[in-house]
Amino acid sequence: MADNPRILNFYHLLNYRFNIPEYQRGYRWEKKQVVDLMNDLKDFIDRRAANQLKDKEFYCLQPVVVYKIGDNHYDVIDGQQRLTTLYLILQALKTTIEDNCDNQNIYQIGYSKFIDDPKESDYLNNNYFLNDDDKQYLTADNFFIRQAYVEICNWFRNNKRCRVPFAQMLMNNDSNSNLADEDKKDLRVIWYETDYGRKDCYDPVQLEKDSIEIFNRLNYGQIKLTDTELVKALIM
Repeated sequence: MADNPRILNFYHLLNYRFNIPEYQRGYRWEKKQVVDLMNDLKDFIDRRAANQLKDKEFYCLQPVVVYKIGDNHYDVIDGQQRLTTLYLILQALKTTIEDNCDNQNIYQIGYSKFIDDPKESDYLNNNYFLNDDDKQYLTADNFFIRQAYVEICNWFRNNKRCRVPFAQMLMNNDSNSNLADEDKKDLRVIWYETDYGRKDCYDPVQLEKDSIEIFNRLNYGQIKLTDTELVKALIM
């Protein structure tokens, strides 16, 4: 059984594959949410550069709840908005990462509703959002993903000096990279890996049924990832 919840350094996610189940709503972050996250990360990086952080202080994202469906392969039950936004940030930093980071792996993220559709339908997984074309108007998901990516690119144009420190922190290629995970002043997630349902068979129908049940329980407040468990995670 997974050790839940736990604090996981963001760079550990870079080798994972994430799937957004079909029952999830699509990506819906708007400019304010995207810019707020970028500004928060900039503030953290600036305070770290100025040695203003407390000992072992890190930037913690909201919980990411997943269901393991294979080796390094997870259904995302909660947390897809931030995972998608961070994926867009990494894509916007692709050239900077290539020039400044040894590790260049970026996690994969896609939507299961596109599995049975033509490959070009998966706007996110195939990085079609990089281009300003009519595909962004085919679905609401496409539109919000493209607009978020544009906002991220605009933000970096206005904050050019942030490109390298952003890339180095996200990719674990900065001055903290040789420290133990618990000592790094970096970006982390509260990672909750559910073992709800069957453990001995990765039957896709059963997995979807179990994931939907967890999703519903989370949204109706029947699984508490606050108070005791989150305090436990944060003081680890």
